[in-house]
Amino acid sequence: GLIAMLLMTKALDLPAGGAPAKCTNRFQAAAALWKDPVVYGEVAVLIGKGPLVVVGAISFAGIGSCFFLLSCCEGWHWWLLVLYTFQGSGRAIYESTNKGIFADLFPNDSVGAFSNCMLQSSLAFALCFFLSDVLKGPVLAAIALSLALATPLGYFVAIQRRSTLERRPLAENAA
Repeated sequence: GLIAMLLMTKALDLPAGGAPAKCTNRFQAAAALWKDPVVYGEVAVLIGKGPLVVVGAISFAGIGSCFFLLSCCEGWHWWLLVLYTFQGSGRAIYESTNKGIFADLFPNDSVGAFSNCMLQSSLAFALCFFLSDVLKGPVLAAIALSLALATPLGYFVAIQRRSTLERRPLAENAA
């Protein structure tokens, strides 16, 4: 929404009216192609979910990095498509791989796991909505960048914890 409304129309010198919305909707549709399971589904089968979590985090970190390292987004023109690519890639991994990870971590309670996943997502969206009036560009970019960098760490801690919990009953039975 914000990029489409404020940046794309200005950066691409699009006329006022419906043309900017049509143009940016096409960009969003192109970025949504990343959600196709063929793109990341086959990769997950080959290399596992962990590396894809890192790819998703890098994708989201790329957005914040563009803001800080490249003075996003004045004069970018068509290079703004890079932001849409990062967003599409990161969101595709969130929408598919993340849900698979929740299912893997909570195999005996998938309903509770997906409820927890939805609760976290809804709370994050609500928080972003309510804080978007108060927090502006650099602060939002720093938060997004920090969370993107923390994501792989959180994933690997959860995997290690799950592995430890699974080994504990085996050790108790052996004793």
